[in-house]
Amino acid sequence: MRDLAAGVQPVSATVSWTGTPAIDVAAGVVAQLRDAGVEVRWVPGCSRERDDLYSYRRDGPTGRFAGVVARSAS
Repeated sequence: MRDLAAGVQPVSATVSWTGTPAIDVAAGVVAQLRDAGVEVRWVPGCSRERDDLYSYRRDGPTGRFAGVVARSAS
C-alpha cells in the first residue's frame, strides 16, 4: 500500500515510529495541494507525542478529532 501511495506522491512513503513501512497521508496531501498552486501553512505536531493533541493511538476511543481547512483572502 505504501508503494501505491508513493506512486501518487513520493513524499508519502515513510517509516513509522516503530520502524515499519508507513504512509504519511498529511505530507502527501500537502504536496498535492502545493503542486496545484495552493498555499499551505503547516501546523507541526504529532498527536501521538503531544499530550495537548488528541490521539486515538495513544488514548483509545475517547474525544473528538477534526481537521481544519481555511481559505484566506489573498
